[in-house]
Amino acid sequence: MIRPWHLIVDHIRSVRENSADEKFSSALRGVERLADFIAHNSLRHALFGWTSMADLCIQQTGHAPPSVAHLRISAQASGLIEFRYIDTHVEPRQWTRTETPERAVHRLTTFLDQLHWVSGPVTIFSEPQIGEFTG
Repeated sequence: MIRPWHLIVDHIRSVRENSADEKFSSALRGVERLADFIAHNSLRHALFGWTSMADLCIQQTGHAPPSVAHLRISAQASGLIEFRYIDTHVEPRQWTRTETPERAVHRLTTFLDQLHWVSGPVTIFSEPQIGEFTG
């Protein structure tokens, strides 16, 4: 179910705070930072999101998930974050990248620019810290 971005941030924060695994928590912090970035700028009006367990899912339309192509962002036990664009059920054909938590927002903005999910380029000047955006 599509949810408001501030509730998504709260959910990811709650999962992170209840995780005993340091590396997984670090990756979740990157996912939380990314959701907070969306929640506090104009992307909150252009993107639709929901969570699946600890995964953040983002899509371009407000259709019921997961009925349309979407980007699944998953914290990994290794401390990295996996980005997987699910536009087919054939897993080897899905676009996927792995990033450090510090580069999560950069990976998202690159993805959005490449697929033209939002009008105009999405730019950031530095990786945000949680709560940094006050939009």
